[in-house]
Amino acid sequence: MTSSGAAALVLDEHLTAPCAGLQDRGIDARPVHDFRATSILDPDVIRAVAAVMQGPWVLATLDGSLVEDNPAFEWERYAIAWLVLDPNLKGVAVEHAKTDILHHHARRMVEQRPGDHFSYTERARHKHPPSLLSARQR
Repeated sequence: MTSSGAAALVLDEHLTAPCAGLQDRGIDARPVHDFRATSILDPDVIRAVAAVMQGPWVLATLDGSLVEDNPAFEWERYAIAWLVLDPNLKGVAVEHAKTDILHHHARRMVEQRPGDHFSYTERARHKHPPSLLSARQR
């Protein structure tokens, strides 16, 4: 946990590039592979991270169907920050968008607590999973 009391930000396999930049800004950002949890983000990976983390943490992920794909898991025990990208982006623009969203919203993400599930776009934060976002909100 950072000195400010904020949670650590655990980045899924597709979000590791911005990790160093977030750390340079004083955000406790860690890639999921640091927890020897490098498979598809599923309940087993979440449990692996939870077994190691001593303080609060927030999972930052692109996996918008994580909760829907595993409905019996106790998701309310964990904080999730979904990055929602413009579906029209391609190639390097996707990588830039991921970095921009993370850097723009990182301070809000680390304030999340267990049970907080927010979706983040380049412009806004929404208090619900990505499946509830309409195309207009993005």
